[in-house]
Amino acid sequence: MRILFGELRPSAWTAVTLKTPVGPVQVVSDEAGVTAVRMEHEAFARMPDGKGWALKAAAELEQYFMGRRKKFTVPLHLASGLTRFQRGVLCACAGIPCGKILAYGDLAHKAGYSGAARAVGQVMAHNPVPLFIPCHRVVASGGLGGYGFHTNIKIYLLEHEGVKGYRG
Repeated sequence: MRILFGELRPSAWTAVTLKTPVGPVQVVSDEAGVTAVRMEHEAFARMPDGKGWALKAAAELEQYFMGRRKKFTVPLHLASGLTRFQRGVLCACAGIPCGKILAYGDLAHKAGYSGAARAVGQVMAHNPVPLFIPCHRVVASGGLGGYGFHTNIKIYLLEHEGVKGYRG
């Protein structure tokens, strides 16, 4: 999966909303790739019907939830205003394979910022493209840890990927 960082132009965005086992998900994209994934119904924005990357991303998510996809191929187009630290953490998180988990501290180390577990947690809490950058695969060293939506969604996603032992 390619991750591009550049200036986002909301006027070029289109969106697809799909039903998933974790509730409705809205995928937003522009001509360069997926720019946002929204998982909270109230946060869905009205915008033109999806085309291009939004449609392809929605299809890949459907395959993922049916158990037929473990890796995403759509490019991600994230804001150029992210710090070097945020970019590094998001890119490192994107490399966590399906069915595997990393502790916040281990992800900090993998991103080149040993000792920054709490700061990694903040980046994960503001991940613009959850599911594609799998922040649900990042857990606390002593347990599940938080999740920007609901912990039952994190548990579902981990179990869907074959990770056991995180039942709330």
